[in-house]
Amino acid sequence: MWTKLDALYMTKSLAHKQCLKERLFFFRMVENKPVMEQLSEFNKIIDDLANIDVNLED
Repeated sequence: MWTKLDALYMTKSLAHKQCLKERLFFFRMVENKPVMEQLSEFNKIIDDLANIDVNLED
């Protein structure tokens, strides 16, 4: 069941990887948005990249 969900929702296409990398690269904290909400958004991007086997180096 998990494999089916993974296949449906976590596409590993090059376009999807590129989109997530761009979201990470252009992510910026803004003053008028709660910090926890922004951290949650940042962590989601990182988790999504990890789920499609993208390794981020320091």
